Amino acid sequence: MEINLPDVNSFKGKRRVLKGIKDRFKNKFNVSVAELEYHEKRQRTVIGVCVILNSQKHAYSILERVEGEVEVFKGVSLLDSRKEFL
Repeated sequence: MEINLPDVNSFKGKRRVLKGIKDRFKNKFNVSVAELEYHEKRQRTVIGVCVILNSQKHAYSILERVEGEVEVFKGVSLLDSRKEFL
């Protein structure tokens, strides 16, 4: 998921916002989350979310709910998203 953080003015602020996002996703959806790109940019990031299940339909449902949860965070907007299944 590519995420815009327009209200973040420092890397410390970015870390704080990302920690909140990652903690909520891990606790609410039992998924793994990592920052994948734009480490050097304060107001943009790409995070990867991984879930391991035996049903692609259930995995898709969880990832859809994770996407919807991004908008709950104040000052955070989802720019792009894509799903891959292995």
